Amino acid sequence: MLAAYLAAQHLFGVLPQAAIHDLAQQTIARSYRKGHYLYQRGDPPTFVFIITSGLVAVTDVDEQGHVRTVQTHRAGNVFGLSTLLLG
Repeated sequence: MLAAYLAAQHLFGVLPQAAIHDLAQQTIARSYRKGHYLYQRGDPPTFVFIITSGLVAVTDVDEQGHVRTVQTHRAGNVFGLSTLLLG
């Protein structure tokens, strides 16, 4: 089922079926409650996040200490890939 989901995504759908199957085997499905932090500034870039449902906000704190939304991601979005690749 996860392999089929990955194959339907623009980013992963171009991969050969064997690569998609291998990727699905390495994937860990997790659910998070609203307000949970997936990672914080300074954490090593080790994960790519595939949003299957819900909404994820990438936030930052400005010089006055106010939290501001930098990006939002919804079901079907993938993020963290550029950070992982670029370090």
